Amino acid sequence: MFNDKSRFVRSPDLVASELEGEVVLLSVESSHFYNLNRIGSRIWDLLDQPLCIPEICRELMNQFNVSPTDCESEVRQFIEKMLDQGLFRLA
Repeated sequence: MFNDKSRFVRSPDLVASELEGEVVLLSVESSHFYNLNRIGSRIWDLLDQPLCIPEICRELMNQFNVSPTDCESEVRQFIEKMLDQGLFRLA
């Protein structure tokens, strides 16, 4: 599906708004709402430009107390979920 060199960006078919430090998304295509937690919201902010998982993890590890192994695992799972739901896409 993707590897460490794959780059991801936000899907252009979403409307996003910040609410109390978290991002709320509306899919224009499906009319579904999504609420991202603080870390998911930070990843959303980072993906205003194409980034790969190691780049995302470098940023997150600078801001949050997380090990490289845990960060990569969690980010990979989050990216997969967001791709499946059409909220991110491969750049």
